Amino acid sequence: MSVGQDTKYLHFIGAVYLDGFLWTNALEWNGYYKVDIKTGKAVFLGLFDYADILADKLFYQVLNYDKFVFFIPWFSNYLVRLDTITLETKYWKLPEIIEVEIAKFRAAHIYGKKIFMFPHVGNSICVFDIEKELFECDEKVVKEISQFEKGNIKDRFLQGCQKEEVVYLPHFSSSLVLKYNLIDYKCEVILFPKEEKNIVYIAEVDNKLIILTGIGNIWEYCMDNHCRRLIYQYDGEKYYPYRCVVPVKDSLYLMPAREKHMKVLKNGGEDIIPYPFGWELKYINVDIESVFDGHFIDESRILFYPCQGNMLLSLGVEQALLQGVEVCENPENREKAMVGHTVLFDIKGNILKESRVDLGLFLNVFTEKRYKSNHINNLETYGKQIWNTTKRG
Repeated sequence: MSVGQDTKYLHFIGAVYLDGFLWTNALEWNGYYKVDIKTGKAVFLGLFDYADILADKLFYQVLNYDKFVFFIPWFSNYLVRLDTITLETKYWKLPEIIEVEIAKFRAAHIYGKKIFMFPHVGNSICVFDIEKELFECDEKVVKEISQFEKGNIKDRFLQGCQKEEVVYLPHFSSSLVLKYNLIDYKCEVILFPKEEKNIVYIAEVDNKLIILTGIGNIWEYCMDNHCRRLIYQYDGEKYYPYRCVVPVKDSLYLMPAREKHMKVLKNGGEDIIPYPFGWELKYINVDIESVFDGHFIDESRILFYPCQGNMLLSLGVEQALLQGVEVCENPENREKAMVGHTVLFDIKGNILKESRVDLGLFLNVFTEKRYKSNHINNLETYGKQIWNTTKRG
């Protein structure tokens, strides 16, 4: 990809698909977007209230309910709802029991008319009633599983797998899976060998759980008879090599965390999938250890969300070929590129709200902040290429 001087990069962790668009928020600054699923082009929609323009890691994931999308707070202190038709936003301040300075939620599921948010660092499962607009917090589950946790807990639950009214949640600081019922709030702990270190990701295929562990192994867990077996053993040297395992037909695609390649497992064999030519890691100082941290499955492809890359990556599942999807087009002129413009209309066409953001000023400030920081990200330095040149066999 040829990168122009004024190209704006969009990094994000997750998105939700609704009406032809991926709705998402920027990872490294305060802004939210919609991305055209066909063209890959991103449209800047506005800034979140109650946050500085340079605030990073505000929201971890996005969920949809009817015509709305909800931004789940990570370091933000607010749950946010965006109306995808009017583009109006609504904010709910989190309950006081949720500590302000911590990473709040990295796992969230909707069941019925409630959003269940599971703690990243804190102790409370927080349930939001969408219709009543009320929060309910519960610390009993964390207390019940604390006997299995290791030492000083920094990371608890990651996004899990939902099977009807039950969710299975990975625990990032121990080798357990939390089975949680979204109706009666009861829980059960599923333990795996301690040498697996922690659980990274869970997917569901044919009433079986596909479980990725911190040392790169993959387990299969049968929900019917509770049997488990090791189906893939990582033979590399890195800890936390892969962030996610994506089942598609008879294959498993491994999305890299600290590894430098994407891998596909099929029919007992494995293959490396090279990155597209010109794809580079663009350094952003937000303490994200994974090259990728989310994905969306389309009819014939998987879109991977790189939180440390300059474009979406599209994987054609038939050809096992990665291609770049540019998320920010080169602007026609610098003046146009430097201004983010948002206009909201009512149903009669009257302007409700109009705002402009000087992106040029923001980018200059952010660049200064980025390069003057003494903190070194634990993956790569700015602009270093990470694509793997290994040829497929």
